[in-house]
Amino acid sequence: MGPFFKQGLFADRRLRQAVLAAVDLEHAMLTAFGSKEFIRLGPELAPLETPWYSDAGKGVYNRPDPERARRLMREAGYEGQPVR
Repeated sequence: MGPFFKQGLFADRRLRQAVLAAVDLEHAMLTAFGSKEFIRLGPELAPLETPWYSDAGKGVYNRPDPERARRLMREAGYEGQPVR
């Protein structure tokens, strides 16, 4: 989820953070692709093999925490509006 939301629900950074806290990315990717041989998990925007690679964000990447997600949604005032 990119940082480029200027309007709508995801203009609030806390809701973007809540989505990341709510989702187990490894489970989601394995469900979608069926095998670890088809996925590579990591916080990077560019692959390791490129000069643009960075592991910035690895400390917060794929750390599901449903309670944190709920707290962030409450703080942001989210009331169950549909997400499209």
